[in-house]
Amino acid sequence: MSQQKFETNRDELFDVLKGIAIILVIVGHCHLTKLRPIIYSFHIPIFFFITGYFLKIRPLRQEITLSIKRLIIPYIFTATCICVATFIKEALNYEDSNGSLSYKAIVTHLLGFRGSVVPQWIGTHIDVLWFILALFWARIISISLIKRIKSNILLLLTFLFLGIAGIFLDKSIFIPYCISQGLCASSFIFAGYIANKYKVLDSEYSKKYIPILAILWIYSWHQGAINMAICKYNVNYILAWGGALGAIILLYNSVKAHYTSNSFIWRSLLFCGRFSLIIFCVHAFEFTICNWNSFALTNFIPINYYSIFLIICRLAIAITFTFVFLKIKPIRENIFQLKKYF
Repeated sequence: MSQQKFETNRDELFDVLKGIAIILVIVGHCHLTKLRPIIYSFHIPIFFFITGYFLKIRPLRQEITLSIKRLIIPYIFTATCICVATFIKEALNYEDSNGSLSYKAIVTHLLGFRGSVVPQWIGTHIDVLWFILALFWARIISISLIKRIKSNILLLLTFLFLGIAGIFLDKSIFIPYCISQGLCASSFIFAGYIANKYKVLDSEYSKKYIPILAILWIYSWHQGAINMAICKYNVNYILAWGGALGAIILLYNSVKAHYTSNSFIWRSLLFCGRFSLIIFCVHAFEFTICNWNSFALTNFIPINYYSIFLIICRLAIAITFTFVFLKIKPIRENIFQLKKYF
């Protein structure tokens, strides 16, 4: 494919990257122990990197308003669905329930809590939805710093410091609304912002470092999985950050080299990326509510095929309900801020 066509369809490449990432999010929740370190080394950082790549430096008040519409409203919608479903599950099993699950679901989602220091009066934390809150804070933090600090070196050092501080805070004190995760994630947004500003992804200069990036990424995931949900970076934050960026650049170049718009697989990935937030919210609900272990046991699903069974079910649910939500105009337009979908 010619360079001119790539420039015309540049957004499609990033949608494909998000499509790959959202599928890996679902696959990564399906008990694939051997693949987990590889998947977790870059799948969530991709979203933050792409956010930074297309980041617009708006007035802070305007950015907060837009981020509330685009992120917090979908969070509230999904969290409400989870709390209602949890209450219904407890009501249907009232003889064996005392209402504690409903209470915990409501409190944890109201506080948006995901952290290492868990107060006794909460006792648990939110699951997949941490990502939306972290993305909200990472956007606000990134725009605030980029507007005020003009030196790229000082910005880089500041973002890396905030990432390390986020890890420390998560392990030390109770912090609601996934602020620690947002601090850790903001450096990936900055990396995407710089990549776009200096056209790093398409420069011949950066391609010379692909072997180094590959080695850095392999070393990073070989040392253990990143888990951004709990601010866990096994190597150390800076090396894990560099390894994830290496994987993202390698994946971008691979997609760019092979992408063709008339392929069913690529178009499917394009769809998943374009509507990744809806897919994510559906998966967050399913992940929290559905008890697949119990279903597999009662229906005699062989343990050797359980992960495959889980991947098929979770992908089918996510894609099916995404199509359903896209057809429901109030949800599509008022919750996910999509005026049209093709």
